[in-house]
Order: sequence, then C-alpha cells, then structure tokens
Amino acid sequence: MACELLASCTMNSKTVSGEGIGADSTGESVTDSAHAVEPLDEELLAQWTYSTHRYALDSGDSLLIQNSLPRGDRYLRPGPEPGFPEEETIQYGAGIYWSRLKNESGKKIQLDLHYPADSFAISTVPIGYLFGLILPDTMDLRAVQDYNYGMDDLKAYLDSTLHKPTSKHLTLQPWEERTLLTSLVMRVPGGGVVRTEMLLQGGDLFYRVNIGENDPLLIPCGRVHY
Repeated sequence: MACELLASCTMNSKTVSGEGIGADSTGESVTDSAHAVEPLDEELLAQWTYSTHRYALDSGDSLLIQNSLPRGDRYLRPGPEPGFPEEETIQYGAGIYWSRLKNESGKKIQLDLHYPADSFAISTVPIGYLFGLILPDTMDLRAVQDYNYGMDDLKAYLDSTLHKPTSKHLTLQPWEERTLLTSLVMRVPGGGVVRTEMLLQGGDLFYRVNIGENDPLLIPCGRVHY
C-alpha cells in the first residue's frame, strides 16, 4: 500500500531556533499571473506551515527556513521496474512540499542542493523506501492554496525524472528569499502521516522525513556556502 500523504493533515506548526552557517536565501520567485497582484497572506501561509527554524549566522544575522505541510496524491507508474518485476502498474504515494529560505543578512550565499537517483530505505519497514526529487521551478507562495502548490504537471515530471539524480544550484542575494519545492515518492506498507522539514546543520542541509510511527529519516540534500 502506498503511503497516505494527506491523511490527518492538521494545521500544526512549530518554531525553533538553531545555530548554523550563514545562509542568505533569496532570489526571484516564479510569478503566476493569477496571483501577481495579490499580497502574500501571512496568516494563510501559517496554516500551511509545519515548522519554522531560524539559524544564527556568523555575522549575527539569521537565516529563516520554513517548511510546509504536505500536498500530493497517489502516483501510478507503469511496471515492471526494479523491485517490482511482476507488477504491471506500481502505486506510490507522491507528496509535494515547499521550503521557504529567507535571508536575514546583508551577504549573498550559494546553495548546492541534490538528491541521488537511488532510493532511501526506511529502516523500520522492511520493504519501505522513498525517493527525493528537487522540482525545477521555485514557488510563488501566493499559490499556497493551489492544487499541489501550483505544480500542475507533477506526474509528467515524475514520469521523466524518477530514478534519476536531481540537483539545483542557487546564488541568493542579500535580504531576499526563495521557496523551493521537493517531491517525495514513497512506498510504505501501512502508511502513516508524513511530515518533512529542511534543516541546516553546520554548513550542510538535510531533509528530515517522519512517516507515522517509523523512525525519522535524515537525508543529506545539499550544502550552503557563506
């Protein structure tokens, strides 16, 4: 059974502070004409925010990383493929999540983000695993209520990209922000509520995944150069 990504999607959030290497986050957001003249509704955004982390920079300024609650659906993929030699249609759960990186310093930084082609095993589930993918476009946060956070062609992207490495390099200017989209494609017998967040530890970025009662999975996903 594919993991149920939308079950029990309560609007809970948490805020924590931590220490990390400096990280300016920003850049231009993709502009959707349907949202171009609308101001960002921070109260609405908070309803779709799972966690907020503020990291102290070397300069005494900070980097803010906000992480979303999930959107997503089932993802059907033609078989067979490795691990499923007898299945004509393979059912996964496909979630989509945003991470808002907000530079609260006066220095620019560079971020290198990446996920490998290989899957990550979920240690407490013998046949449970997931794939991480970085989506090609940044997100306009005014699309927070849109289906799949505005990523209308998610299935087509997964069809062409699953089992391949994905990466993104960003140069972010001072006092700007950028919102990245990540998709997790997973197959977890028994399912469970999924919560995810991007974290900064030292200069390294990690993506932490919690699925139901399983042990959290910490995935290396990049590096910040300050």
